[in-house]
Parts: sequence; C-alpha cells; structure tokens
Amino acid sequence: MTDNEMRVRLLLSAQGALLGQVPPTLRTVSVGVRDSVIYFRAVFEPAANEDDRGLLSDVATMILADFADAQMDEEYLVIAPPTRPPHLKWLVFQRWEPQSEDGGS
Repeated sequence: MTDNEMRVRLLLSAQGALLGQVPPTLRTVSVGVRDSVIYFRAVFEPAANEDDRGLLSDVATMILADFADAQMDEEYLVIAPPTRPPHLKWLVFQRWEPQSEDGGS
C-alpha cells in the first residue's frame, strides 16, 4: 500500500470513528503510521476528565479494528490554550480556537 493510500484509509477510518465521540474538551486528534504501528494522539484542554479520555480510547479501538495486522500506540496529552498542540503526520480533527498572540491558532 502506498503512503497516500494508507493516508486515505487511515483518515477515513479515524473520521468515521470520531462521529458522535467528540467531547467539548477535545482540541485535536492526529494519526500516523510506521511499519505496522498506527500512532494516535488526542490533545485535550485541562478540563478534560476520564470520560472524555475514554471516548477517545474507544475511537482508537475503532480505528484499530479497521487494520487487522496493525498495533496501536495511543497518546493522550493535556495542553491548555493558547499553546498550539503538537500533532502527528496527519491531522484528523482540530477545533476552532481564537488565535494566540503569536499568530498561531
């Protein structure tokens, strides 16, 4: 599978998995892949709770179910705005936030 084919397949899987699973404290979701490992990162604001993280853990599980031979490496970060959250290779979700003083979003 080419890099572009994997990108499309992974982004479609992630978008589908996110439907109905986005809590208000979620800032970004991004994914990447290397060899047979899918990397999943969700970034929350500090008000996030265990239920919020649980929703995104379910999202990661749904993504993994679409890739029979893959493993999942999940990362959950808490970063307060206006600091821009880091993301993996492919950004899946990013909520709107006012721009920070340094011009970032």
